Amino acid sequence: MNTYDLRELPRPGEVYLCSIPHGTGHEMLKDRPAVIVSDENFNDNNGVVWVVMCSASDHEGRANCVPVSGLNRKSWAVCGQLYTVDKSRLLHYITSLPSEELEAIRREVCDKLGGVRQVKIMPGNRAEDLVKVTAERDTYKELYTSLLGRVMRGGGIDP
Repeated sequence: MNTYDLRELPRPGEVYLCSIPHGTGHEMLKDRPAVIVSDENFNDNNGVVWVVMCSASDHEGRANCVPVSGLNRKSWAVCGQLYTVDKSRLLHYITSLPSEELEAIRREVCDKLGGVRQVKIMPGNRAEDLVKVTAERDTYKELYTSLLGRVMRGGGIDP
């Protein structure tokens, strides 16, 4: 049973012992350390978090693995396996990673998502990001609505 208030936790870069009792095929399973990679806004507003599991098996030099510090054994974050887990699977806090390690893990996860660099697990100035995204959304919505209206009236698209 969890002994902390998950409404305040977890935060990006924190490592928790995560319970994954069942898996199939190549999925990672058993209780193991997991690095929180989702951002604070996501974590605070959802019952789930995004994590990357850690392994103490030798992953030296593997392209999808990033070494992590602060654990009892030499370990790697296996970034090719991004998990969405319910917060109740987080059994207890272990440590927090240095920001450089978290960023290396996030970059590797983004690479595994096909090189997408604008995934919202990346940190940023949330107020500025929200204003920018809202303005872009409103602009595209206005253009789409205008174009749809013209097409529906039989006007088509001007060359």
